[in-house]
Amino acid sequence: ISLGLISFAVITIHRLKNAQNTASEPTVYYWFTAMVFLLAAVPFVFIDYIYSNTIFTVLFIGGFALTVIHALIVKLLPFPITKKRTTLLIICHIFGVALLIGGIFYPPLAHCGGAAFAVIYLLLLRALLTPARSLIKSN
Repeated sequence: ISLGLISFAVITIHRLKNAQNTASEPTVYYWFTAMVFLLAAVPFVFIDYIYSNTIFTVLFIGGFALTVIHALIVKLLPFPITKKRTTLLIICHIFGVALLIGGIFYPPLAHCGGAAFAVIYLLLLRALLTPARSLIKSN
């Protein structure tokens, strides 16, 4: 299974790098970030350390899975998102995952990680409500 996950991540990164017109697509940054989290999570399957399962779970679910979900939200929902906002969201996401991992060793950091995720969802909500507000005003 681990070899399959590594292969998936490497092939996806390779295809994203070689795809045409990806520079204008903001979700590409999400997919790159998701694959990096996936590659970072896999070694913790083999490490015999007291916290390795927890670190794997945070990297896999908080890092990989949530990043893919965010990519799908940005891609499918009808609101414009700029590269600047995408970069901010990804930085908050990476910071949030790092804080959650730090929270394994020092629990108050987990609260800060949760706050970083709250910022992400508030920014996504704002981006979603902006076009809705203009629709309401036009009617």
